[in-house]
Amino acid sequence: MKKYLRILFVVALLLSFSPLAFAQIDNPIDSAQNLQTKITSDTVTSTPDTTGVQSEQVKTEVEKIRDAASQKMLNFKVKIQAGKNKTKIEAGMAIISGREDALAKFDNAIAKLGILKDDVNTQIAKFELGGLKVENAKAEVDITTEKIAEAESKVADISTLFSNSASELFKDDKATLKQTAADIETLIQDAHSALNQAVLNLKEEMQNKINKAD
Repeated sequence: MKKYLRILFVVALLLSFSPLAFAQIDNPIDSAQNLQTKITSDTVTSTPDTTGVQSEQVKTEVEKIRDAASQKMLNFKVKIQAGKNKTKIEAGMAIISGREDALAKFDNAIAKLGILKDDVNTQIAKFELGGLKVENAKAEVDITTEKIAEAESKVADISTLFSNSASELFKDDKATLKQTAADIETLIQDAHSALNQAVLNLKEEMQNKINKAD
């Protein structure tokens, strides 16, 4: 009787498991190559610690950097709009708008990863409550957390680069921008892969539970 109760429990857990677990998580970064090309051109037309106090300090520092950059960008827009040459105003606003759009795309990609990570953590909690082993899945989520923090820090670096001048970027700055964008893309992909692995670990543990109950 106990054997069948265990089977029923695992089946119930299986049914409660989000569809997230049964298919690869969609990559949250939207056309990374196109994004990198967009922010690299910049034309008119177009390792943190994740534990305890240190992680909070890093997060706070990143937020300060982003806030300072945002304020500078806002000041740029005010100064540009105060000009009298319509062509120069349009050109200047196009540059600032393109930079803001690029930052927003990275922010959205990272935010989607955060939502997916929360979903996986919810399932891990369910499995742990049911007595299943979740250490491997938790380790993968920790990797995701680290990668997200690194990506956020690099986006902050880009925001600082964008806020250094309202003019088009110099050649060296464009090279730095291109490399940093590529680094962010890699970090997002790595975080995505770690979440997929966490899901696979949970599925394997669930299957092991079913096999042992047979």
